[in-house]
Amino acid sequence: MKSGVKLCAAIIVLSLLFVGVTYAGILSYFGKIVTTVDVHQSVWLDGQEGPPTVTDVIDEPSPGGESFCFKHWLENHASIPVTVAFATTYSPSLWDNEIVTEIYELTGWKYTIEEGRENYAGPIVDLDDPGDPYTTLGNVELEVSYEDGEKGWVVFTVTTPAGLIGSTAETYSGSVVFQFDDDADGLTDWQVSYEPGSLMWAFMGNWGYEEALETGVNPDPREFEDATLREDIQVARDGDQFILKVDFEKLGGCGGSYKFGLYISHLTEYWGGIPGGADQVMIFFPDFDTFNWVDTSGYEIRTVGTETTQITIPSRETVHFCICYTFAVDISPGLYTIITEIQPA
Repeated sequence: MKSGVKLCAAIIVLSLLFVGVTYAGILSYFGKIVTTVDVHQSVWLDGQEGPPTVTDVIDEPSPGGESFCFKHWLENHASIPVTVAFATTYSPSLWDNEIVTEIYELTGWKYTIEEGRENYAGPIVDLDDPGDPYTTLGNVELEVSYEDGEKGWVVFTVTTPAGLIGSTAETYSGSVVFQFDDDADGLTDWQVSYEPGSLMWAFMGNWGYEEALETGVNPDPREFEDATLREDIQVARDGDQFILKVDFEKLGGCGGSYKFGLYISHLTEYWGGIPGGADQVMIFFPDFDTFNWVDTSGYEIRTVGTETTQITIPSRETVHFCICYTFAVDISPGLYTIITEIQPA
């Protein structure tokens, strides 16, 4: 009986110890915070969250040797920049790059024109020198950008100092001329000018450049058109901004090569004149030594878009791009499916 009592007492003591350990333990946490968040995709394609599947359709049979381009855009909804890469697969698989896929980022560029010339070939004029006698002058800003739409436009915007170019025939004080070699072959193809003296934008499709190179004489009269009536360009003046929009296809489409020049004439006599000074100040792009009304061989070749394999989209901004497909002349006939994924870089 005594041994049985001792065993029972021992069990009771162990039970009490077990209970004490259970209630005297260390807390693993003091509380919980539960957060629920509806996470959305950071980069959207063509205004769609998804990831979406966007289909480009070539409506006609495509013989080998042809190229097709399509415009798209990416929106970054994140608070940080996002870089994406493009990965393309083909079905059926290719043997030797029978189809080439290229991406062209449609980001523009800016340039500040800081110098001009007295008359055509006189001394250099520092446009923003406060001590220069041409007090109405200042730097000229050139910006090239892209605008989406049914056509897609390359936008050339020139911003002059306030009042540099008059806005009526009575305040005629110069002109602005945009010059294009639209196939980058070294010869000017056409120009667009704004002249407040004639109160119009003029498209000059034939200044006789080829004839001038052959004979030394431009034809007379030259051909001028009202630029506002053309479908392949758009023109506007907004205060001291002169804006020319050119259809992508007029410059060769996405990836197309072209050359561009700019000429501004400022008649100083309308600002009081300068005793002993020039009748006008001429402002050129690319520069005085390179600019030529006919020969663009010294101009930089530019493209509609910049070829790339990755695109960085700034926070809360949109970047437009083109995707282009080129088919080899000797590609085997058949139905091909081309899939390009836009992936985190």
